[in-house]
Amino acid sequence: EYGTTQQTCGEVIAKAFREQGRPNAFIRGEEVAAALTAGVRWGEGELSMKDGTTRKVFWAGPSIGFDAGANASKVFVLVYKLPQPEAIYRRYPGVDGSVYVVGGVGVNYQRLDGVTLAPIRLGVGWRAGASVGYLHYRPEKSLLQLKCRRHRTPRPRAPNPARLRAINRSRRWRCRQVGMT
Repeated sequence: EYGTTQQTCGEVIAKAFREQGRPNAFIRGEEVAAALTAGVRWGEGELSMKDGTTRKVFWAGPSIGFDAGANASKVFVLVYKLPQPEAIYRRYPGVDGSVYVVGGVGVNYQRLDGVTLAPIRLGVGWRAGASVGYLHYRPEKSLLQLKCRRHRTPRPRAPNPARLRAINRSRRWRCRQVGMT
């Protein structure tokens, strides 16, 4: 019944607030997931920061565990300690346990470098089990989100000093060849 689902959803949100406090952002979206020992999850939504800034967010991720079934969910992700909107675009590891028999509601936590995500899912389908995995949040949609290097979020790298010296020597040599000092 609608009243029972609404009460259960309220209890799940209250639990997240008790354990984590007030979030500084949230994501409202939808997702689909399926598993038979190994699983996959895809979703999309909109990140809204406390100051009113919004960003489109897409996510996908694999999982493995004692898990079987499929479900479609409305998702409301409470986001804690996110310094800026672009910081959401990373891979967040997590543990998930769920039981859906026609419908269900659940929350789990994903943590990385001080940022905590609390996805609250209200869905339909049949699914039961527990699994570990990650969700990779991205700014663009991709069907190959799980392991596509072309769409991977770039990580800043420190320059290699030996490589920089070699490049500078090569440039100086070329300048001497054309008469520029």
